[in-house]
Amino acid sequence: GRCQADSWFPLLAKGEPIGAIMLGGIDLPDSAEADHLASIVAQISLALDNATTHRKMERLSVTDPLTSLYNRRHFFDSMGKDFELSRRYSTPIAVIMIDIDNFKTINDTYGHQQGDIVLSELSSLLRVHTRSTDLWARYGGEEFIGYVTHTEADGVRTLAEKLKRAIESHRFTGLEGKKITASFGVAYCPYDVVKDTEEMIKISDERL
Repeated sequence: GRCQADSWFPLLAKGEPIGAIMLGGIDLPDSAEADHLASIVAQISLALDNATTHRKMERLSVTDPLTSLYNRRHFFDSMGKDFELSRRYSTPIAVIMIDIDNFKTINDTYGHQQGDIVLSELSSLLRVHTRSTDLWARYGGEEFIGYVTHTEADGVRTLAEKLKRAIESHRFTGLEGKKITASFGVAYCPYDVVKDTEEMIKISDERL
C-alpha cells in the first residue's frame, strides 16, 4: 500500500508565492491525483488573489494616496451616518479641524517633497494618538479633519490638546529640528446647536 505523509502545494499569485497549503497524514497521491490537487490549489490561489486585489482597490477608492488617511468623500459619507445615529440616540459627536501653520513657508524653504513628508508624518501622528474608532481624513492641502464619537466635550478638548502637543514635540524628518505647529478648531454636538454635518464642519473651520 501507499505510505502516508504530508503534501505541500505552493499558493502562487502572478508567479509570486503568497502562501502554501499542506495536506497532512494522507496517502501520497499518484501523478494524476497530484495534478488534480495542484489544479484545485491554483483555483484557490486565483480566488485569494482576486479577493486581495478587490480589497486593495476598495481601500484605494476611499483613501488619500499621500497620507493613507480617508478622502473627503468617504469622510462625509461616514460622518453623515454617525451624525444621524448621534441625533437618534442622543450621543455626542465632535469634529476636529487641523491646519498646519505656515505650511507654504515649509514648501518654499525645503521643497514640496519635504512638505509631503510633513503631511505623511503628521497623518501617522493622528493614527497613533487617537482611537481606532476616530475617523481622520485629509481635508485638502495642509488641512486635516476628524470626527470623534461617544466622547464628552472635555474629552474632545483634551484630545485636541494632546494632538497639538504631539505635533509640536515631533521631530519631522528632514527639517533639522525645526518645530511644526498646527491650529485646531473643534465643533461639538450637542454643545453647539447644529442641524447637520455641514454646519459642524463650518463651525470647526471658523474656530481654527
